Amino acid sequence: SHRGGNLERNASGQHFLENTLPAFRNSAAIGVDLLELDVQLTRDGLAAVFHDQDLGRLCGKAFQGKRISDFNYADLPRLKISSKTDTAVLNDADFTWIPLLDEVFRAHPDKPVQIDLKVPSQQLVHVVSDLVSRYQRQRLVLWGSFLHSNSNGLYTANPEVPLFTSSSRALLLLTAYCAGRLHDIHIYESAIIMP
Repeated sequence: SHRGGNLERNASGQHFLENTLPAFRNSAAIGVDLLELDVQLTRDGLAAVFHDQDLGRLCGKAFQGKRISDFNYADLPRLKISSKTDTAVLNDADFTWIPLLDEVFRAHPDKPVQIDLKVPSQQLVHVVSDLVSRYQRQRLVLWGSFLHSNSNGLYTANPEVPLFTSSSRALLLLTAYCAGRLHDIHIYESAIIMP
């Protein structure tokens, strides 16, 4: 379920905002194999589940140019919901609140999760690694980043957790494969994910 299943609709045809707890709940309810999500670090050091570099698209024009890292978690803006949305949705804070990674782990303790670290930050690497260990999710997580420094940090933090390739490593592996030299490369990743 990409970004928590924002394109997965429930039986009523209801659509869910990406990377929200209701989107994850719906994806789990319809039986997806894996929840995919994106994380960024708040100013106070928490792993918030959010994709975009900028808050504007999902929180409104007033937040264009603002980032997750500009806010403490408690001060993050609410997600903007279309006026066409069901009033039950408008009154449910889960539909408008940016969740934390540990909230997703608690809500779905047995569901595999793919975690994409969106911003270059070794602090984010350590926060996510600590959460994976705390919730004992080493066998239920595929993690990585298209940013090579993050991927290296994740592998160093816990080489037992399956890792997807950074963009540069994916290109290196493809080039080595095409040149017939893949056997010369130490492959420590478990998957190649395309953006």
